[in-house]
Parts: sequence; C-alpha cells; structure tokens
Amino acid sequence: MPHGSRLRATQPLIDRDGSCPAVYDLERARLVEVPEDFRFHAAQALEAGNLDDALIGWLAAEDLLTYEAPPADAGGPAGRASWAALPDSEERRLLGATFVAGKALHCHPPRATEPALRLVLARRLTEAGCSALVVHLSPGETVAGAGPLGSTLRGLRISAELCGAEILFRLHCAGAGLEDDLVQLALEQGIELLVPATAPPALVRGLLARLPSQVTLVARLDTGQPLRELWRRARELGAPRLDATKVADAPFAGLAVFEAELREYRRDLFAVADEMLESLAGETAAVPVFEPLARAARRHLAGRGAELFGGPAEPPLDPPPRALGGLADCSACWAAALCGHGPRNAADGAPHRPAPRADRCELWRAEAEVALLLVLRLEEAGLLPTGVGQGRGASLPEPFVVPSFWRLDELEPC
Repeated sequence: MPHGSRLRATQPLIDRDGSCPAVYDLERARLVEVPEDFRFHAAQALEAGNLDDALIGWLAAEDLLTYEAPPADAGGPAGRASWAALPDSEERRLLGATFVAGKALHCHPPRATEPALRLVLARRLTEAGCSALVVHLSPGETVAGAGPLGSTLRGLRISAELCGAEILFRLHCAGAGLEDDLVQLALEQGIELLVPATAPPALVRGLLARLPSQVTLVARLDTGQPLRELWRRARELGAPRLDATKVADAPFAGLAVFEAELREYRRDLFAVADEMLESLAGETAAVPVFEPLARAARRHLAGRGAELFGGPAEPPLDPPPRALGGLADCSACWAAALCGHGPRNAADGAPHRPAPRADRCELWRAEAEVALLLVLRLEEAGLLPTGVGQGRGASLPEPFVVPSFWRLDELEPC
C-alpha cells in the first residue's frame, strides 16, 4: 500500500452464493459495492491483507484506502453513546428498566398506574433532552382494566406533550384474550400490541381485524426451530410485523451442530428478504415486516449508527455466561451499531431479551449482514428514495417504518 495510507475498518458482506457484493464501511456507516471481478476473492484478500494492484486501485477510488487519521475511539468499532445518569432508587422502582436511545426515553414501569410516574417521566424527559417517550407496558397492566389504565395513559400523553415529546405505548400481551374495552383503548391510544406468535389464530385474527397496523407477533426461536415455519404462520395470519429472537440454547440432538443451525438460519433470512423485496417492488402481495432485518436496516439508513446505539440508564451487565466460542465482546463486533441485542438490549430494553453471547451473536450478525444486502438490493432496484441515508427528511419503504410513528422511528429503531 502507498506509504502513510491505511485501510478503513470494513466488513465484507457475504451473499448466499459465497460472493462478496459489498463491504460495509464501519467508520462512515456506508455500503460500498464491490466490482464483479473482485466479488469472489475480495473478502479473503481483505481479511488476509493480501491486496494486488487492482484491489488497491479500487479501494483508493472508493476512499476505503485513505490518508485520513483513524477516528477517535468511541468505545468500539461502531462507537457508543454515553451512558445516561442513574436514576435514584425511587425513580428506578417507578421506571423499571430504563434507557435513552437516540433521543427517545424508554421505560418498563412495573406498574404504569402509579400517580408519581407522570411526574418522574416528565422530569427525566426534560433532564435527558429527549423528544420521544416509549412506555413498555407489561401484561399485568391489563389486570386493572381499561378504565384506570386509560386514565393513566392519557395523563402520560399530556405530560409528554407538555415536554414537547412524542409518546408511544407498547403492550406486551401474555397471549390470553384481551377484553373488548382494552382493545378499544389500544385503538384510541395507538398502543402497539406485542402478541406471542403461539397465541390462538382466532385471537390474532380478531386483533388484526380491529387493529390492523398495531399488532406485532413476537417469538423466540431455539435450536431446531426454523424461521421459515414461523414466517409462514405470520404471513398466513396477515400480521403486519414479526419480531423473532433467534437463539441456540436448547441442546443439539443427533448430528446437528451449531454451524448447521447458522447455515439454516442464514438461508431462511435470505428467503424472507427475497419476499420483502418482491413485496416492495409490487410483484407480490404485502408480507409481514421482519423486524430483525428492518431494525438493522433502519439503523443503517438513518446514517447515524453510533448515535442510535444508545446506552441504558443502568450499569453494564455482568459478563455474559460462557458458551460456544466463549464470551461475547460487543466492543469488538462490527455489527454492534446495527444490532438490537447490545448492552441492556438497545433495541427495546425488554428485560426478557437474551443477553449477547458468542453463539447467539453469530446468529444476530447474520441478521445484520442480510439486512445490509437487502438495502443494497433496494438501492439497485431504485426502491429507496433520494436522501435516504442522511437520516432526515426522507421517507423509507414500508418494511422500515413503524406505521404512524415515522418521526419516532427516525429517532430510535423500535
């Protein structure tokens, strides 16, 4: 390489045929397409540092080979936002798991109906300088009934509006049937319902009939549970969104090994991405938004990677348990700014989300990789409007937008 030059931090993206159609510029959150002549050897050459003159010329032309100084260390290859100040013990009790991501304050109050919660949230919104509030409601909130809960939510909405902030409610359902008055409340207050994918089909279809854009199916996929079957169920039910957390915690049976599980998951991710692309292009009917792909794509398209990787308002977790491949190290992970499972689960802060671990992270990095390749295909097909990637003023295709909440989505991937 020319004297004094250096390669920017990049991650080759591998397609299903083993080729490398693009590399991800980690320093600038930028996708760079690889010329066809280099696609079957660029990844290996970059990894080994064995660059020929042709590759060096392309890297220099794309400014991947640069004379710029490396960016200042911000806590990892993709940077990290600062940890917010810890609330005091009474605030912690009222707010539950709480963190700031982008300019959105997320909280998981154990009981949303406590009167003091409104005052605490208003103060925290002002102190944190947040312009959006996301309140995650537990299944226990439905026990109080629509009357008390509705009064509380209206009060929270008024408090947020007085602070100049948007507000979104997300209700984590237990899978049991919801009373009609609670469904009506969800319609009035714009509550997003997170419904287990294992819920009875009649219940899901009933909710979709009344709340067609406010239902997200959620699931945990363990060893031997393929994504394709869950995807088919969500598509048949007509769900607008599917959010699955893939792990490999159950023991492997017979000759099954983790690498086979990873290969199968990648195949399913590519198949889901194909269907999303065909739907966007108008070639097929609408399909569900697969949130793990859409979440990573939103973070990339916002063009603000490190800012979107918000820090929680709680101390870091203890080191995760050892597993296949040892400990996870988010600070060294190329996909950290795109991932929804980082420290305190920056995608939504839900306490039930599994923590990063080496084997799980392999599965989650596959989601980020397929998401970026999907963005590349959308760009090639002309399905991304001009201005996307600047994070402001551009509208995104449907799979990357939570309906009716684009301004909030611009601040923090839901």
